[in-house]
Amino acid sequence: MTGRLSNWAVPGSMAYTTVGFMYAIEWLNGNVSREVGYVDEAVLLSLFADYIEVMTGERGYPIMSQLQVGPDTFSTMYVILLPYIVY
Repeated sequence: MTGRLSNWAVPGSMAYTTVGFMYAIEWLNGNVSREVGYVDEAVLLSLFADYIEVMTGERGYPIMSQLQVGPDTFSTMYVILLPYIVY
């Protein structure tokens, strides 16, 4: 069974909450646009990478893309794949 099971290296729910809080701090400090519906993807990816590094000790970037359902793309909804451990 080795190589068949995996789990996130960092808990997803904690990552989303923490990174969302850190993004709000960046917004309050004026480091991202305050335009309604705007998401600075570069800042968001960097914050996720920082969080992953703190939690795992390794610098890793998540895979992130905008949510697509059929022909529709939702500009403020993201799908994120965090690093995982294969057992």
